[in-house]
This record gives sequence, structure tokens and C-alpha cells, in this order.
Amino acid sequence: MRSTGAPAIRRASKVVWGAVLLAVLAAPQPLAAQRVVAADPATLGPIPAPRGCVGLPGAPRDIIFDVRGGSLPVAAIAIDITATHPFVGDLDAELIAPTGLSALLFSHTGIGAGADPLWGANVHLDGTYTFSDTASADWDAAADVTHHDSAVIDSGAYRVALAETFFGAPSAGRWTLRLTDRCETENGVVSAAVLRVTTLLTTRQ
Repeated sequence: MRSTGAPAIRRASKVVWGAVLLAVLAAPQPLAAQRVVAADPATLGPIPAPRGCVGLPGAPRDIIFDVRGGSLPVAAIAIDITATHPFVGDLDAELIAPTGLSALLFSHTGIGAGADPLWGANVHLDGTYTFSDTASADWDAAADVTHHDSAVIDSGAYRVALAETFFGAPSAGRWTLRLTDRCETENGVVSAAVLRVTTLLTTRQ
């Protein structure tokens, strides 16, 4: 039997970390300038598809961001992804820090909102999507609202609990956006991506 408590715990965790992040961002002193880092263009392109549609992922599309300027600790992270794909439920997207810490942006999109329990939502990506702690829209709910063939998830900002993973981690180094596809019949492309890193100051003036 599946536990019904886990989603509530995850929602509570997101609320707590969201409150912490908003408090940090509202503080007058402890933040350094935000770094906006575009992806290495050579790492953009098609998301490799597996052979068949048995639920196993193909080779990843690893999109690289080289964040420089010292290793001040992370206060907040946001990422913009411009992509197309005809079946978002096939995709997994993960952000990986230079230290190896990782946070899932989305996987089996729509299952939590009533989509097909095996494949997820049969809707399209076609736009720019921002994932951050401070956004208010829910990704799975957006997929459910448009849950039919040829519908497109609206471009915009969507809430993902990133601070609980990356808060306090070193900011400098190679960050990776990893996308994997689980079915060969629908293929996608990432045409642009931007990482936004806000850091904590190590000392107060």
C-alpha cells in the first residue's frame, strides 16, 4: 500500500524552504550580485532517444554552465530552459551542482495530477520554462490543465524546491542540466538554457 503522507511532507518541505529563501532574499545585507550564466552552446541540441519505449532512458543530453568568480555559497538557484518536445511525460530533467548534489526539476510530468500513471502527460513543450523556489505555478498542474494531444504547457515560471538541495553549496564550477528521454517515437530539442545563481556573502561589511 502506498503512503499518502509523502506528498504532504514534500509540500510542507517546499513551504518551509520557500519561507527561508524569501527571508534571505529580503535581508538587506547578505547577498552578492546574481550571476547569470548562459549554457555552453556546444552542449545544446537534440535530446537523445532510447531504442523502443519500455520506460528506460536514452543517453543524457548534458547541458553545461561554467560558473566562475570564486566559490561563494549558493543562496538561490533558478534555471531557464527553452525546449520543444511532443510528449513531456517521457522526459526527466535534473540539475547537478559541481559537488555532485542534484535536484530533480521534473519527471513523469502530470502523474501527480491524474495523467497516465506509466507515461505521464501527453502534452508538448514549446517555449521557455523557468524553475525556481520563488515561482508560484505548479508544473504538474499546468500539464494536467492542458492534458490532451497537441496541447502545450504554457511558458512561464514554475516552482521547484531547489534551495533545500543547493543552499550553502559552493557556487563556482561546472553545473549540469541533464535531460533524458524514455521513448524513441517522440523527440525533443533544447535550444537555450540560462542558470541564475545568487550567492551569500561570506562576511558582512
